[in-house]
Amino acid sequence: FPTRRSSDLIVGFWYWYANVRNSPAPKTNTPVTNTTPAPAPTPTPSPATTTPSPSTTTLSTVISPPDSLVPISLTDSTIPLDVESVQSVLPALVQIFQNKSLAKDKFTRILIKNTTTNKYLGLSDFLSALLFDAAKEFSATMEQEATFFVFPTKDYNSIGFIAKKNTQIPASQEAQLKAWEPYIVERMRALASPLQEKNIASSANFKQGKYKGYSLHYLTLVPAPNCYGGCYSILGDKVIFASCCSPIMKL
Repeated sequence: FPTRRSSDLIVGFWYWYANVRNSPAPKTNTPVTNTTPAPAPTPTPSPATTTPSPSTTTLSTVISPPDSLVPISLTDSTIPLDVESVQSVLPALVQIFQNKSLAKDKFTRILIKNTTTNKYLGLSDFLSALLFDAAKEFSATMEQEATFFVFPTKDYNSIGFIAKKNTQIPASQEAQLKAWEPYIVERMRALASPLQEKNIASSANFKQGKYKGYSLHYLTLVPAPNCYGGCYSILGDKVIFASCCSPIMKL
């Protein structure tokens, strides 16, 4: 019996050696990798931008200021003033009029540009800004490219304009201004308040004199050492008006 058991073991060993040992290892299932690319993320939409075509693009035209009617030798500087409407002119002029740091006995030009219309202010608009609405007939006989200025002295500032006559319209500007004098008195009285002029004379009228051969029409509403009222003269083809005679006598 032991011998038979031993023989079985030997036979079993050789069977295993010949068949089982060299059998290939069982295959294992390898997971299949999904090679399909993941969908690309959907881009977040950004606000659309529209490039205007040349026909719809508004370009601001650069314009040149009118030539100054004040000699360069008498001009100290120019104050550019940008406004959006005629109604904005008077408050800005008041600030300039009250400026005590400007060069004395020299003209400071005030160059006013309307940014809404992209045009420099003409004489009619300037007079409208000062509420001289009844001056339309006078301004119609003048060139519109006037020069506006402030003329500081030691004791006061004077504000005014110089404009050329319109030679295509035959008119006597001096006769027009002479007839206009009561209205000038009224308007200069009204302007005294925003310009912060005080001690206004209760009664005043225009007077006439001569200076260096030309007529000088003057109105005194505030006496010396201050000077405020109105003064105008015609020098050749130009009309000069100011709140005091000192700038006219400087020319």
